[in-house]
Amino acid sequence: MLSFSKLDSSGSFNAALTQAALGNAYSTPPKYEVKYFISQLPGRVKIVSNIAVSSQMPGGQVNRMFLNENNTVFNAYQEQLNRFKRGLEGN
Repeated sequence: MLSFSKLDSSGSFNAALTQAALGNAYSTPPKYEVKYFISQLPGRVKIVSNIAVSSQMPGGQVNRMFLNENNTVFNAYQEQLNRFKRGLEGN
């Protein structure tokens, strides 16, 4: 598994909107997380990604929204994986 995360403390409108949607004004800035699960199968490699955004409330509760069900996000990550695959295969 490969895991990447980024805290969006930019103060941008999108960051503030995401923070408000997941928590409140006292929550942490949104944290974007991407996890890649890599499996070796007979004759091939399978990669599954999991994309989420989260924010921690003042009491410690973490509110998380998974973005895999968003078609735009899903298609963007699928295309990223396809480009990576083509690069590895030399096509």
